[in-house]
Amino acid sequence: MRALPEKIKRGLGRIFDRKSEGSAHEAPPSGAAPPVSSIVSPELRERAAASIREYAEENETLFNRASRFEEKAERLDEGDGSTSESALRTAERARAEIMAELSALRESFAASEGNEGRLAFDAELEASHPRFAAPEEV
Repeated sequence: MRALPEKIKRGLGRIFDRKSEGSAHEAPPSGAAPPVSSIVSPELRERAAASIREYAEENETLFNRASRFEEKAERLDEGDGSTSESALRTAERARAEIMAELSALRESFAASEGNEGRLAFDAELEASHPRFAAPEEV
């Protein structure tokens, strides 16, 4: 059971890193969907961005707490190799709360704007807060 937090940490690390590794100038793989900008209107993307900004401003302390405890856990792990399970759990709880609320916001946006709204929301979340973007569907 002791190895579980380390596995979770590695998995979250891979998720966070995967989102930031790709370059915006890379060509999409063959058979990939067209870019969201060619499907969704700029006005819809701006409404999605405004919705995400408003949520982030209202929940700034939650975002800060998730970031602080993730950094603390990383520092401890890198410094002396010890894992702060308490910091990891706190960061995971904050991140899970953010993800749940963003998911609800996304569904609400999609309910009013349809599938294009969902695409716009996902694109804007990826651009503004890649650490909290929904995992890519397989």
